[in-house]
Amino acid sequence: MANTSATLPSKYLPNDITGVTRGKSRPTVYFSDGTRYTQIHGKIGNIGHHTDIPELIFFGNVSLHNYNTYLNTREKRLAFLNLVNFDVLLQSFKDNPVVNGGRLFEIKKYSETRTTTHISRSYFETISLVEKSKLILDIRNRTNIKESVTEGGRTLYQFKGKGI
Repeated sequence: MANTSATLPSKYLPNDITGVTRGKSRPTVYFSDGTRYTQIHGKIGNIGHHTDIPELIFFGNVSLHNYNTYLNTREKRLAFLNLVNFDVLLQSFKDNPVVNGGRLFEIKKYSETRTTTHISRSYFETISLVEKSKLILDIRNRTNIKESVTEGGRTLYQFKGKGI
């Protein structure tokens, strides 16, 4: 289970936000230190500020073609890490960044024995300082009480409150 906290530490300011993914009604917010704040998710233990800071092997948007070819199932993502040409493919992802499209793909190394992959429901995008400021206030103005909501026929979890 993810190591998360409902509270966003006070040290985080709008300029610490590097961008967001908008797969659901409340975006996931990414910070310059490698942490993120997941505002809404299908797993109740996955909402909040993710305090683990892994080594990022890769963090970027990949094209829908590469997503469908290599990454659209858990099994494919695990196999991707063991491909003979893994380094070449990964370098091609880095050399051909997808801006405002595709899907965010992350490869995170937590230890010598634990490397994980994560594919987001949408692409990573940068946002304005005004939106960054609003997100910080929204997150801080919610309670630490978890509630379930239905979105697109799925049960999701979030912290109560409407933000500002």
